[in-house]
Amino acid sequence: MRARLLLRRSGRLAAVLLVATMVVAGCSGGGDDEMSGGDAATDATAAPSGEGDAGGDGVEQSGDGATNGGGDDEAADDGGGDGTAAEGGAPREDQAGSAADPVVVTPVDLGRSIIYTAAVELQADDVTAASREAQQAVTAVGGVVFGQETTTDPQPRTVLVFKVPPERFGEALDALSGVGEVVRQDVTADDVTERVVDLQSQISSTEVSVARLRDLLADAPSVEAIAALEGQLLQRETALEQMRGQLRTLEGQVSLATITLEISQPAAEPQMDVEVTAYAGDDDGARCPGDDELTLDEGDDGVLCLRIENRGNVDLTEIEVRDHQLGLDPDDVTLVDWEEDAVLAPGDVVVAWGAFTADPDERPAPDVSAAALDDAGTRLRVGVESSTTPVDLVVEEDESLPGFGDAFGTGLSVLGTVFGIVVMAAGLVVPLLVLLVPLAAAVWWWRRRSSERVNDEPTLSTTS
Repeated sequence: MRARLLLRRSGRLAAVLLVATMVVAGCSGGGDDEMSGGDAATDATAAPSGEGDAGGDGVEQSGDGATNGGGDDEAADDGGGDGTAAEGGAPREDQAGSAADPVVVTPVDLGRSIIYTAAVELQADDVTAASREAQQAVTAVGGVVFGQETTTDPQPRTVLVFKVPPERFGEALDALSGVGEVVRQDVTADDVTERVVDLQSQISSTEVSVARLRDLLADAPSVEAIAALEGQLLQRETALEQMRGQLRTLEGQVSLATITLEISQPAAEPQMDVEVTAYAGDDDGARCPGDDELTLDEGDDGVLCLRIENRGNVDLTEIEVRDHQLGLDPDDVTLVDWEEDAVLAPGDVVVAWGAFTADPDERPAPDVSAAALDDAGTRLRVGVESSTTPVDLVVEEDESLPGFGDAFGTGLSVLGTVFGIVVMAAGLVVPLLVLLVPLAAAVWWWRRRSSERVNDEPTLSTTS
């Protein structure tokens, strides 16, 4: 009886060890027959060539995994596998197609798992108002705000993350484009159908493997067998949870499209466009603007005209014009209808003029400067760029003999030069006189006192 009992127990132990050995080697022989639906094994059997068409996008997948039953243990150890078929080797009716006949990929039409994402950059003068308008626009199409980050230094800026239904993804982008000026827009569509199907297949196979290990663990005959089975069960349960987490992440990304919107204030770009013209005469700029090309005789009067336009995106003030070639200072140039604290808004124009005398050696080279202001009227620490369109001025030199007027003018010029030299000499001598006169007076007084002292001394007489 004892020998028969030992023989029976030995047979049961051998059977348990045999089953455990089969699980360790890989429960691929009949694992997929017990998967929900049994679609992978059935469809793979229907594909003798061992290759299955994944769908209308023309992507081919290996049929080895389906033929062999899914490769449960390898899928659990690696956390993923490429030896599985996408819901069967044969294509479905709604996925029929080929690479030569592309199909528009949309989740509604083809039942594909597609992740839609977009990154949009906008510029708006009022970032706060634009952010509020963007949230209202997305909410109107069924979207929600998932995150917001706002900064004010050095420039106002906000970043919004929206989640919208995929079928209203394009509508949301159209609505956001009207919030401000679109600087950049990147839209991507990632087809993750194969990854989703692969994870679902691996999860099903791993669930079957975990259930078998639990059954074996319940009937384990020894502590050593329990320890071995528990180690394998822990690995498969960990891999199973990881795959479930990956699947949940993909499904969440597929169910809601993501739009990342960045709204910033345009950078200050102060710029002026200066157009220079001129005409002959001296009428206080009444005929400005003048001509692009002008010919004058030496000594003729002329008027330099400037048309100054604010081509930037900020206000300009403290506009000054000078021309070193023509000898014009800011006080010599008049800005028409311009007050001291006036502001030139973007797109506005101001006209300036200055009178000059034609000289063959001088050509107009005006220099225009201004200060830039922000929305609050504070002066910005940025330079103002200016592009100038010069005037073509030709001055013909006077080669005639000098007359009485020229001689008289030359004489006056020489006389003025001599007078200037005399004045300069006087300016040098007067400070010296201021010092020398007191010194000379002091010397004279000292010599006089010395002479008086000598005269007042008694005269000594000698008698013989």
